[in-house]
Amino acid sequence: MVRLPTFGSSPAKLRTQAAEARRGGDIVKAAKLLRRAADAGDAAAACELGDRYQQGAGVLQSFAEAVKHYRVAADAGWAAAYARLGEIYFSGRAAPHTLSGAAMRTGPGETSALARLTAHADAIAPDHAEAARWNRLAAEHGDAGGAVRWGYQLAAGLGVELDHSAAERAFAIAAAADDPAGYVGLGKLFAGGHGRPADPARAATHFERAAALGDSDGRVCLAVLICRGELEGREVGEAADLLRQSAEAQSTEAMYLYGDLRRVGVDGLANPDEAETWLRRAAARGHRQAMVSLGVLLGSREHPDHASAAAFLRDAADLGSAQAQYALGEIFAAGRGVPTDPGQAAIWFAKAAEQGVVQAYERLGAMQADGLGIAQDFAGARSWFSRAVEAGEPSAHFHLGAIHHHGLGAPRDPALALEHYRLAAEAGDARAMLRLGLLHAQGELVEQDFAQAAEWYARAADLGSAEARANLAFLLIRDLAAGGAPQGLDMLVQAAEADDQTALWALYGLYRAGDYVPADPALADRWLLRAAEAETPGAVYELARRLESDEPSPASADLVIALLNRAASAGDRLAQAWLGRVLFVGQGGRRDPPAAMAWMTRAANQGDAFAQAWLGDVLSTGQETSVDLEAAKNWYLRAAQQDHIGALQSLTAMVIPGGEPPWPQTVFALWLKLAEGGDALAQRMAGDYLARGVGCEPSPEGAAHWLRLASAQGNSAARRLLAGLILGGEIAAADPVEAETLLRLAAEDGDLDAAYGLGLVHQLGLPPNLSAARDWYASAARRGHPQAQQALAALSADI
Repeated sequence: MVRLPTFGSSPAKLRTQAAEARRGGDIVKAAKLLRRAADAGDAAAACELGDRYQQGAGVLQSFAEAVKHYRVAADAGWAAAYARLGEIYFSGRAAPHTLSGAAMRTGPGETSALARLTAHADAIAPDHAEAARWNRLAAEHGDAGGAVRWGYQLAAGLGVELDHSAAERAFAIAAAADDPAGYVGLGKLFAGGHGRPADPARAATHFERAAALGDSDGRVCLAVLICRGELEGREVGEAADLLRQSAEAQSTEAMYLYGDLRRVGVDGLANPDEAETWLRRAAARGHRQAMVSLGVLLGSREHPDHASAAAFLRDAADLGSAQAQYALGEIFAAGRGVPTDPGQAAIWFAKAAEQGVVQAYERLGAMQADGLGIAQDFAGARSWFSRAVEAGEPSAHFHLGAIHHHGLGAPRDPALALEHYRLAAEAGDARAMLRLGLLHAQGELVEQDFAQAAEWYARAADLGSAEARANLAFLLIRDLAAGGAPQGLDMLVQAAEADDQTALWALYGLYRAGDYVPADPALADRWLLRAAEAETPGAVYELARRLESDEPSPASADLVIALLNRAASAGDRLAQAWLGRVLFVGQGGRRDPPAAMAWMTRAANQGDAFAQAWLGDVLSTGQETSVDLEAAKNWYLRAAQQDHIGALQSLTAMVIPGGEPPWPQTVFALWLKLAEGGDALAQRMAGDYLARGVGCEPSPEGAAHWLRLASAQGNSAARRLLAGLILGGEIAAADPVEAETLLRLAAEDGDLDAAYGLGLVHQLGLPPNLSAARDWYASAARRGHPQAQQALAALSADI
């Protein structure tokens, strides 16, 4: 480059003048003087001018300009410039914040003059190969920072071949200069942090030297070794002291680790309040894992703050924490601190799955199999479960067993189902053990074997399965397993005394039914009350049912409402629906329609079909609220999509008479889905719609198919409609005798239109049978059928 004359001032003098200007607060003048010195070929000035551009001190901040001047200094052999370049290329630089945002724009799609003048101020992307070149030179010239970076690059193979021995030598250069980062680097090498064989004692020596120099990282690393139990004779209390010192010295990582140590409470160090304080401080500094731990802490303490827990986990999840994403999925699935939202749960489980969280594979598979929050797809569910198994999650075998057991999305395969159940059970899955117990007890997929069933139940019960314990007790009570009835009853009572919900509910059922013990309604009710007080869902619902129907109950109305409120507040959608029903009608003198609507809405939003249909009824009729037909239709639709026939009937009545697309098509599809499931009413509706072309193309043969299926189940209207298709000649191979039989069966079942139709058949038949026609017309006329009354009068007049 061309060296400009300095007009009498040497570069050294210019640097001195620049330093004086800087101390005097004139950083612009200082930068100008440094530029003159750098232009005159002074390497020190070029390096310092690079610093000015990095910092934006006296010049417009520009990392590209900084690199240009550092390169000039480095080419001149200035060692400090090697280190600056090594650090920039190692870490990279984002675009200077002073050159971003509104300052760079004058309008939509426009660029300001400032932006055009500073087009060279682009970000510097990390470049580990380039960083290695400069950090090695810096290390060779004794620069501690450069040596540390060079060591980490060698230890991790960043931009260079991995070489632990060379990394050790690089860290030793910095350590020889008493740079604590050098000791920390050596400590991490010997701790096994970069794949080198671990030597914890030697690692601790280096961490201690860094700590003795006041280095927070050294204290934190030493504390981690102690907490892992890798340093014999050193207690967790010492680690806590080290972390506390570093946290007070403003180390964010130490704040997190100390807070988490107090949260987990190893060796009696639990202190939730102190844990919350330090985790909040770390979280406020953007520490992602601290946000996760804080969310766990707030959601699991004696009086949980689920809303705050969800907020912190959401922040961590948005920052990419896979653990937080999975936890947030659990929160949305359970409705803890947020409205229950299976769709959101599925979204967050999917994000966690993308990052390899194996439990998320299993949860997504289960949701896809159930069609909860995501479209039902058994093939997709099987794929998720298979991925979980391949990733080392043996419990997913349980779900694969269920898929092959029931033939979900694949042919039923009993042998493969048993294999998966056994693999899950042998891996310690209590659900699979319980399932195998049930299969052996029922003789399904295997020969019935109560001894084997008892063995599997016992294994599952040992792992805490209350249902398995109850099933084992029932085998004993029924004398189907070794031990006898007294032992089985004693098992249930012991579990019930410990407030085991399954046992409490089972004892209620035993003494109420009196199948294996003498019936004792009073004792049954005592167990029912105990079960409800232990928050057993079925017991709470039973008390609510009795309250609604005014049946004798062991609980007062106030207690029932309190129990429902507790369960509903915890997110139990059935309890929410029951509470809504009780409050709407006012059982126990607690009528509160607005609260009832609120609870029903919460239950409906959680997918409760009864609550959705109930809201449709209330909003369509304006009971205790304003009529809102659009909202009513949408609630009916949501319930109908869950196969609630009553809601579908109400929706049909609202939208089919003159309904605009897509309502007729939607309603037909819903009836067809239920028809395919074997429901006679739905088969009749599907046949009727296909016959008339409502929501579909007319298809007499398709109509006849569904009407025959409904007729076979005794549906009178289907018989009448099918007879009409036959008599109208709309289907192939029509048989008038079959039509007459169908009409007679329907008429005998009370269908007035069928009786009237039979009258027509006999009146217009070849030959006519006026006596029979008159009898069928009279049958329908007596019960108020207007066309039959007219036909009977006309027939009598003709006679």
